[in-house]
Amino acid sequence: HESSSAAAAAVSTTPTRTTTTTPTTTTSTTTSTTSTKAQEAKARKDARRALRRQVASQSAEVASSLGLPVSAVNLGASLSNAHRPLPAPPANSRPEDCTICLFYQYKEPAWKTKDHKAALTKVTELAAQYHITGRGRCAPEGLNCTLTASPNDMRAFCYALRKWDDSFQATDFKLQDGVSSTHKFRTFTLRKVDELVGYGL
Repeated sequence: HESSSAAAAAVSTTPTRTTTTTPTTTTSTTTSTTSTKAQEAKARKDARRALRRQVASQSAEVASSLGLPVSAVNLGASLSNAHRPLPAPPANSRPEDCTICLFYQYKEPAWKTKDHKAALTKVTELAAQYHITGRGRCAPEGLNCTLTASPNDMRAFCYALRKWDDSFQATDFKLQDGVSSTHKFRTFTLRKVDELVGYGL
């Protein structure tokens, strides 16, 4: 009995270790996402700088060949931004101004019925995410839109389209900055149609 009591006492007096695990998955995921976005933004900024240098050099060569001052030629104004970084928002943008974007992109091969429906949903989701307003037509053969938003939101939307579907890497997004907010669309409407352009034939 004495040995049993001693053993019981030893067990009852042995300190208990408690291990606490702090979940870190959410924090690490958030950090990783932030880091990825920062890297993507830096890559776009570096690409824009490289493009500006290239265009400036080409503009200078053309100006020289024509006997004109360097400032008289700006090839960048006529370049498509397909497969290129989008131009940065103007440094002198006013908060009340908006950006208008016009674009169309054909799909080859065309979206099948299921993919067409998914495209409608995805583009609408991206428009809501980036506060895009305007109107567009979504057909199995592609997408055609006229949109308005803030300069930063508009560019974020265009990059999101490129990230979602590689076809939009070839899109020439026509951006017009510094537009009065009086020209801004109030809502976003995307029509499901059979063809981008109705010829009525």
